[in-house]
Amino acid sequence: MAAIDGTGAVRTLFFILMQALIISGRFSGALRRVGQVTGELRELNAHLEERIAQRTEELRRSNETLERTNRELERMERSRRHLITNISHDLRTPLTLVRGYLEAMKDGVVKDPKQQDKYIGMMLNKLGALNGLIQDLFELSKLEAGQIPFQFGDVKLADWAARLCEHYEIDAGTRGIKLDCSFRSGGAPWNPEHAVIRIDTARMDQVMANLIYNALDHMESGGRIHIVFDYRPRDNRLEIAVHDTGPGIDPEDMPFLFDRFYKKDKSRNSAKCSGSGLGLAIAKEIVETHGGTIEADSVPGEGSVFRIRLPAKEVKGSGGW
Repeated sequence: MAAIDGTGAVRTLFFILMQALIISGRFSGALRRVGQVTGELRELNAHLEERIAQRTEELRRSNETLERTNRELERMERSRRHLITNISHDLRTPLTLVRGYLEAMKDGVVKDPKQQDKYIGMMLNKLGALNGLIQDLFELSKLEAGQIPFQFGDVKLADWAARLCEHYEIDAGTRGIKLDCSFRSGGAPWNPEHAVIRIDTARMDQVMANLIYNALDHMESGGRIHIVFDYRPRDNRLEIAVHDTGPGIDPEDMPFLFDRFYKKDKSRNSAKCSGSGLGLAIAKEIVETHGGTIEADSVPGEGSVFRIRLPAKEVKGSGGW
């Protein structure tokens, strides 16, 4: 009986020891798991902070993009209102005048043949202006649709610039305005014989004519137009800056200068400044087709500067041309 009791005690002790080992193993495993979970939580928290910072930066960029989009939409809406207003004005005014002249002749108000000829001439002028407006609209629409072929060719900057300066110097002189040109390379004096630009000469002449005549139309005798041809060899770019000493442009008008029908000065509705408001929009399309950009700066009361940037390259050696 004692032997049986001893065996039972041994079994009980063995059972207790085994349970203790099992519990100890489970406890050790639980501790290891706790350690692993703690490490994972630390890592998760670290990554969570990174993700939060990343998402915050993404939200910031999204908000900036949204703000820019909203500003652009507001600008486009203002431009649309200006467009409608100016189209209405540019079409209604000459048509109203022509109608008035015709009614005066029909009602017998104008009977003198010389006076009738004068009225007919005025009507023809108004209709000619309308025809020019329609042609400008047609050209701009074709430019925007890429339907106008460009005749690109390598042009020696020295020859092109010299021709422009000589031509417009004469036109400016007849109005009592001085026009001169200078050449730079990265801001330093430079020989224009060393650069070539690939352009459609006729189209770029059209752009320069628009900029120069716009300046002339808004300047009084005694003013100055200075055209700077600045070649940047590091960027293979040519910057053409047309400076004038005119009245400048109001800051509120600056964002709309290159929009259709927008007129930078309300006085341009006068007889002196009877442009269609399409010239700068056409110039922008032409410059961009050349792979370039055009922009403007102005200080009211001091003058304006229009900058054109075009691809250019340097002639290598005396026989490079």
